[in-house]
Amino acid sequence: VPTLVNVLADDSSWQAQPAGQTLLALCSLLYDELAGPRDYRNRRDPQIVRRNVVSTLENAVAQYPLHKSRAVLVAFLILINRDNATLKRILMDPRDRCYTPVLEILRSSDHGGIIRLILSFLEDRYAPSAALGVVAKRSDAKFVTHMLERFSEYTPVALQNFKDLDQFSWLEQKEQVLAEATEAGQFGAVKIAMATSVSRAEKFALVEYLLREGNVGGRRAAAEALAEFNGAEANELNQAALSDPDAIVRAHAVRQLRTRHIPGALPTVIEALDSTDEPVRDAARESLSEFNFARYAAAFETLDGEAQRSTGVLVKKVDPSTTDGVRSELESPIRTRRLRGLELVEAMERVAELETVLSQLLSGDEDHVVRAEAARVLAASTSATIVADLSEATFDRAVVVREAAKESLAAIEARRHGSPQE
Repeated sequence: VPTLVNVLADDSSWQAQPAGQTLLALCSLLYDELAGPRDYRNRRDPQIVRRNVVSTLENAVAQYPLHKSRAVLVAFLILINRDNATLKRILMDPRDRCYTPVLEILRSSDHGGIIRLILSFLEDRYAPSAALGVVAKRSDAKFVTHMLERFSEYTPVALQNFKDLDQFSWLEQKEQVLAEATEAGQFGAVKIAMATSVSRAEKFALVEYLLREGNVGGRRAAAEALAEFNGAEANELNQAALSDPDAIVRAHAVRQLRTRHIPGALPTVIEALDSTDEPVRDAARESLSEFNFARYAAAFETLDGEAQRSTGVLVKKVDPSTTDGVRSELESPIRTRRLRGLELVEAMERVAELETVLSQLLSGDEDHVVRAEAARVLAASTSATIVADLSEATFDRAVVVREAAKESLAAIEARRHGSPQE
């Protein structure tokens, strides 16, 4: 490398051009060795080689005004790290003779080492503004792809640096840049764009494009980001997302329905509770979180019969803890809570899930009113075991229990034979 640099110093020599090509080839090979796994059979440490080569290149960069060799600058940028003092001095001083050519290389080169160098500045909280400007202005597919697909690796420092950017050139040609992007790339495009300070119009245009034309990764990120936008156009996109073939996209759309105050939103969310896709069901439950068992049980006595039933059926679908909550009521040592628990079972249509504890109340509760109410509620059961328990209850010591058991047995028998009577 020192020999090649000496040849390049004489830009009038016919050997200068092949010397520059050779220098770049050697430095690229060294970069490949540094970027790949270490082969310990070769006892020469490539990091020591890199340090020696970089030292020579730093001296050559200092002589750039004399030889004006672009090859020296490219080779230097391929091998250095962002904390290189020479590079920082150049990027911090627009008057430096190397400032303009270095920026031109950073903006245009598609070499993996230079792309790595540029993206590494995102992890520097005090990155030179010139370096972040390069990130904002590059729109070539190779660079943008590398930047977007790395989104999951970015630290909070990188996200803060993105926030400081108020423009992205690739957003102006998103269709060309993102058309062939992977799922990770399109996902990262939305996440990065939303993290920046670019205009809301540009962000919305990206979200709209990917919701309509993107792959699964892009549509998922776009559907989630749509929550940041209001208005008729955003509402229209959300409605369209409800029919997306991907369950997670539909889940994001369901989650936003009620906050958008779209007509018919509540019935649509309630319908989503019966979806065959778990993400959609979970999103519907989250959107209907106020319909939980604790609130329902607390307000139960204030509701009329129809409201108790309709709300109870909804709470049963929304709150997975409903069955356990009713069971706690039925097993309470307080008589009034056990009676309320029996009312809850009936209103929420939970007889099948709680037959065991209901049977225990029927046969073993010390209070005859509780036993009678249990017998009445069990009329909704279809279990042969419950029929046997009710038959045994017809011999209960309390008349009211015996009568309730007989009525429930009659109702079960009538239902079995298709009788309209209960």
